[in-house]
Amino acid sequence: MTPFPTSDKLTFLLQGDAWITQIILNAHTLTFRMANGCRIESAQTLIYVAADGSHTVHNKPWRDEQPVRFHNLLEKPLLGVTTSGLLMSLSFEGGHQLIITSDPAPYEAGAVLDPDGTGFYF
Repeated sequence: MTPFPTSDKLTFLLQGDAWITQIILNAHTLTFRMANGCRIESAQTLIYVAADGSHTVHNKPWRDEQPVRFHNLLEKPLLGVTTSGLLMSLSFEGGHQLIITSDPAPYEAGAVLDPDGTGFYF
Protein backbone atom coordinates (compact mmCIF):
# COMPACT_ATOMS: atom_id res chain seq x y z
CA MET A 1 0.00 0.00 0.00
CA THR A 2 2.80 2.42 0.86
CA PRO A 3 6.57 2.63 0.92
CA PHE A 4 8.27 1.90 4.22
CA PRO A 5 9.17 4.87 6.41
CA THR A 6 12.80 5.83 6.84
CA SER A 7 14.92 3.52 8.98
CA ASP A 8 15.09 5.98 11.88
CA LYS A 9 11.32 5.59 12.37
CA LEU A 10 11.78 1.84 12.95
CA THR A 11 14.27 1.94 15.80
CA PHE A 12 11.52 0.66 18.14
CA LEU A 13 12.16 -2.79 16.61
CA LEU A 14 15.69 -2.72 18.04
CA GLN A 15 14.70 -1.82 21.62
CA GLY A 16 14.96 -4.31 24.48
CA ASP A 17 14.86 -8.00 23.63
CA ALA A 18 15.02 -7.58 19.86
CA TRP A 19 14.71 -11.11 18.54
CA ILE A 20 11.97 -13.24 17.03
CA THR A 21 10.33 -15.63 19.49
CA GLN A 22 7.43 -16.90 17.41
CA ILE A 23 6.59 -17.25 13.72
CA ILE A 24 2.92 -17.71 12.83
CA LEU A 25 2.16 -19.10 9.41
CA ASN A 26 -1.38 -18.58 8.14
CA ALA A 27 -2.82 -19.25 4.69
CA HIS A 28 -2.08 -15.75 3.36
CA THR A 29 -0.01 -14.01 6.03
CA LEU A 30 3.08 -14.56 8.11
CA THR A 31 3.57 -12.99 11.53
CA PHE A 32 6.86 -12.53 13.35
CA ARG A 33 6.44 -11.89 17.10
CA MET A 34 9.40 -10.48 18.94
CA ALA A 35 10.48 -10.81 22.58
CA ASN A 36 10.24 -7.02 23.01
CA GLY A 37 6.53 -7.09 22.11
CA CYS A 38 6.91 -5.83 18.54
CA ARG A 39 5.15 -7.61 15.69
CA ILE A 40 5.64 -7.76 11.93
CA GLU A 41 2.87 -9.12 9.72
CA SER A 42 3.12 -9.59 5.98
CA ALA A 43 1.02 -10.89 3.12
CA GLN A 44 3.69 -9.87 0.60
CA THR A 45 6.85 -11.37 -0.81
CA LEU A 46 9.48 -12.18 1.80
CA ILE A 47 13.09 -13.00 1.07
CA TYR A 48 15.18 -14.99 3.53
CA VAL A 49 18.94 -14.52 3.07
CA ALA A 50 21.11 -17.09 4.84
CA ALA A 51 24.47 -16.30 6.39
CA ASP A 52 26.19 -17.84 3.37
CA GLY A 53 24.38 -15.44 1.02
CA SER A 54 21.95 -17.98 -0.42
CA HIS A 55 18.38 -16.76 -0.51
CA THR A 56 14.86 -18.08 -0.72
CA VAL A 57 12.01 -16.01 -2.14
CA HIS A 58 8.58 -16.66 -0.66
CA ASN A 59 5.89 -15.14 -2.86
CA LYS A 60 2.98 -17.59 -2.99
CA PRO A 61 0.16 -18.37 -0.59
CA TRP A 62 1.93 -20.12 2.30
CA ARG A 63 -0.08 -23.32 1.91
CA ASP A 64 1.41 -23.70 -1.60
CA GLU A 65 4.93 -22.70 -0.59
CA GLN A 66 8.13 -24.69 -0.56
CA PRO A 67 9.65 -25.34 2.87
CA VAL A 68 10.36 -22.09 4.68
CA ARG A 69 13.64 -21.35 6.40
CA PHE A 70 12.49 -18.57 8.70
CA HIS A 71 13.07 -20.81 11.73
CA ASN A 72 16.77 -19.93 11.34
CA LEU A 73 15.87 -16.43 12.59
CA LEU A 74 14.38 -17.57 15.89
CA GLU A 75 16.14 -16.04 18.90
CA LYS A 76 18.86 -14.43 16.75
CA PRO A 77 19.36 -10.82 17.91
CA LEU A 78 18.11 -8.21 15.45
CA LEU A 79 21.04 -5.89 14.73
CA GLY A 80 19.68 -3.46 12.18
CA VAL A 81 16.73 -2.26 10.13
CA THR A 82 17.10 -0.47 6.81
CA THR A 83 14.47 0.68 4.35
CA SER A 84 14.44 1.76 0.75
CA GLY A 85 11.10 2.49 -0.87
CA LEU A 86 9.12 -0.76 -0.99
CA LEU A 87 11.80 -2.82 0.81
CA MET A 88 12.58 -3.26 4.49
CA SER A 89 15.63 -5.31 5.44
CA LEU A 90 16.17 -6.79 8.90
CA SER A 91 19.73 -7.89 9.70
CA PHE A 92 20.31 -10.55 12.35
CA GLU A 93 23.29 -11.80 14.28
CA GLY A 94 25.22 -14.36 12.29
CA GLY A 95 24.62 -12.64 8.96
CA HIS A 96 21.01 -13.71 8.33
CA GLN A 97 18.59 -11.23 6.73
CA LEU A 98 14.87 -10.96 6.22
CA ILE A 99 13.70 -8.69 3.41
CA ILE A 100 10.05 -7.67 3.51
CA THR A 101 8.39 -6.09 0.50
CA SER A 102 5.50 -3.67 0.23
CA ASP A 103 3.21 -3.15 -2.74
CA PRO A 104 1.81 0.01 -4.33
CA ALA A 105 -1.62 -1.65 -4.64
CA PRO A 106 -4.51 0.08 -2.85
CA TYR A 107 -4.78 -2.57 -0.12
CA GLU A 108 -2.69 -3.05 3.02
CA ALA A 109 -0.14 -5.84 2.77
CA GLY A 110 1.11 -5.91 6.34
CA ALA A 111 2.06 -4.06 9.48
CA VAL A 112 5.06 -3.25 11.66
CA LEU A 113 3.84 -2.60 15.19
CA ASP A 114 5.43 -1.67 18.51
CA PRO A 115 4.37 -3.30 21.82
CA ASP A 116 1.44 -0.86 22.14
CA GLY A 117 0.11 -1.85 18.71
CA THR A 118 1.08 1.43 17.08
CA GLY A 119 3.39 1.64 14.10
CA PHE A 120 2.57 1.63 10.44
CA TYR A 121 0.76 -0.40 7.80
CA PHE A 122 2.16 -1.09 4.38
